[in-house]
Amino acid sequence: MQLMQKEMFLILALTLPYLVGAVMCDQDNKKDAKYEVYINERNSLVEAIKSSSNQFDKAILTLVAGALALSLTFVDKISPTPISTEYILTAWILFSLSLLFTLISFLTSRLACEKQIENLESEYFDGIESDKLKNPFGVTTSILNYASILLFLLGVVFLILFCWENLKT
Repeated sequence: MQLMQKEMFLILALTLPYLVGAVMCDQDNKKDAKYEVYINERNSLVEAIKSSSNQFDKAILTLVAGALALSLTFVDKISPTPISTEYILTAWILFSLSLLFTLISFLTSRLACEKQIENLESEYFDGIESDKLKNPFGVTTSILNYASILLFLLGVVFLILFCWENLKT
């Protein structure tokens, strides 16, 4: 009986490092998988900086520039002596604000992605839960984008009103 306990102890002593190593290896694999998810998510956010800024903001900038050019052409060629200028001035102000908000959103979009990368790193490296991490720049960018669209649409309405008013005569 004494011999059997020694053999068991010897077997346990010899296999324990392998068992611990297997458990440690499994934990390392989980850490590697989590790190891979972290890197993929981080790369996606970096890609989002480029994609969202380029597509949305270029579209708004193009539309606003086109609307301003169209309105200037209308005033110059079709109605060189407009009856009422309030509508066109309002349209130009709205288009200018839309342009300004779009340009500001370039900055806040970049800051939002940088903050999200920081949040992701805090979650991964510091173990902070993602629902406790805030990103105010993301909210600000969304507000600016919606405001830019709204201002552009209102500018189009005032441009149409100006054209309507001046084509009647």
